[in-house]
Amino acid sequence: MIVSSSVVSPRPWVWLDVDDVLVDSTPIFQESMDRWTGKTIPWQTWTHNRFHQFYGIADEDAATIARMRQRWKDDRVLERSPFMPHVAQAMATIVNAGADIGLLTARAWHSEGEAITREMAAQAGLSIKAVISIHFHQTKADFLIHSGTQVVGFIDDTIRHVEGCVAAGFNAVLMDQPWNREARHLPRVANLEEFAQQIQARLASPVPPRRSPRP
Repeated sequence: MIVSSSVVSPRPWVWLDVDDVLVDSTPIFQESMDRWTGKTIPWQTWTHNRFHQFYGIADEDAATIARMRQRWKDDRVLERSPFMPHVAQAMATIVNAGADIGLLTARAWHSEGEAITREMAAQAGLSIKAVISIHFHQTKADFLIHSGTQVVGFIDDTIRHVEGCVAAGFNAVLMDQPWNREARHLPRVANLEEFAQQIQARLASPVPPRRSPRP
C-alpha cells in the first residue's frame, strides 16, 4: 500500500482519516446496529471504537461480524454518512497553505470502500490526491512511514493510530470523540477547521515535515 509514484508530489502531504473525521459516520453505524440487534446504544456512550462489542458481538465471532458488515453494506452506511461541518473550507485552507491531501481510511472491510470514498470526495469537489483503504487491524503509522510522502500532518479518531504516528515522529492529532477521551496524553482538535489552522501555521514555520522513505 505505497502511494504510487504518479501521485506523489514534492509538496508536503496531510493525511486524514475518513470516518468520524471527514464524515460523521458513527450515528449511521449506530442506526444500522440498533435496527439489526433490536438494541439502542447511543454512540455518545461508546467508550472505544470496537463498537460491535457493546452489542454483545465478540472480536472472535467471525461469522457474526461478517453478517454485521453485510448489514452495513445493505444499509449503505458509507454512502449515507454526511460530511462534517465546514469540510470544504478546511480542505481549502490546507491546500492553499501548500499541502496535498490524502485520505487514509480503514474501509477495506467493504469491497467498494475506496471507490465510495473517492466518489464522495469528487462529488463534494474536494482536492484529494490519494485515497488509501486499509483493514481495521493494520497500522496507519506503518503506511505513512513507507508512503514516500513528506508528512506534515495526520488526523484520526482512533487512539492507537495517533499514538503510533506520534511515536514515529509525525505531527499527529486526535479528532475529539467520546471513545478517545481517555487519551489525555495525545494532542487533539475539536473540528477540522482547528486542524487546518494548525497545518497552515505549521507550513508557515521553518519546521520541516517528516519525510517518509521512497519505496
